[in-house]
Amino acid sequence: MPAHAGPHKDELELLRYCVSILPNQQRDTLQLAYFSGLTQQEIAEQIMQPLGSVKAWIRRGLLKLRDCVEGKL
Repeated sequence: MPAHAGPHKDELELLRYCVSILPNQQRDTLQLAYFSGLTQQEIAEQIMQPLGSVKAWIRRGLLKLRDCVEGKL
């Protein structure tokens, strides 16, 4: 068995749940950054919002994800 086989099914379900409860702006910007691979500047241009707002939404979203995951484990 590999030393690191990846996340377990229950961990993935928890992460999906935590992402699903994020406010729309935080969820959407995180998805654009981490799944679409866009930079924060590219996200700001694509959604026509200030770069500072995009940075704040991503940061707050990551903090909420951390709190959710740690609170559920």
